[in-house]
Amino acid sequence: MQGKKIIALSFNNFVFLLTGIILLSPTVQGLCQLPSDTIKPGSLNQNLISQLIRNGIDSLRNRAGAPSLIPDSVLTAAATDQASYLIEYHTSGHSQPGFRKSNVGRRIDYYGGTCTQCGENVAVTFVHELMENRKTRRRYYNYTYQDLADEFIRLWAESQGHLANAVNPQYRYTGVCVVIHPKTHRAAAVQVFSAGAQEKKKS
Repeated sequence: MQGKKIIALSFNNFVFLLTGIILLSPTVQGLCQLPSDTIKPGSLNQNLISQLIRNGIDSLRNRAGAPSLIPDSVLTAAATDQASYLIEYHTSGHSQPGFRKSNVGRRIDYYGGTCTQCGENVAVTFVHELMENRKTRRRYYNYTYQDLADEFIRLWAESQGHLANAVNPQYRYTGVCVVIHPKTHRAAAVQVFSAGAQEKKKS
């Protein structure tokens, strides 16, 4: 699910360029940025954007009477895997080819968890490019961390199925990842949900 993009993009040298954005360490990125800071697609502060998305989703949950979500490293690994796949192969959705990572449950299993009750939200948009809201026809840019977080939260809140996942009171744990292609500025967000903690299952 994404807004209507106005500017045409080139996808040349895609896989090579992706290398620099998947392996960024949160420690290297640091925590000294603000939500109002401009996003640099090649050096995304994953901790900040993930926290902003969790905050926004928790706000939706709290208004619906559901508790705030607890971050989980296994769910974060599953979210990172899918977000990276969506950007590398310029696609959207919840599946991957092959069996081991074909759906969110199997990705959780792959990273050491067990999916007894889990879900996944996915959204794709762009940063630093002119966008248009399909419903309101409003044109805008996602320049800052807060802009981008608000965009993903809006996309999920406006979709009945995604919103149902986001505010499901049975989900208690979550993992979030955003990946941005440094050249095309295409951004994918994935949030994975689970009723049970997954970290303790890691070997």
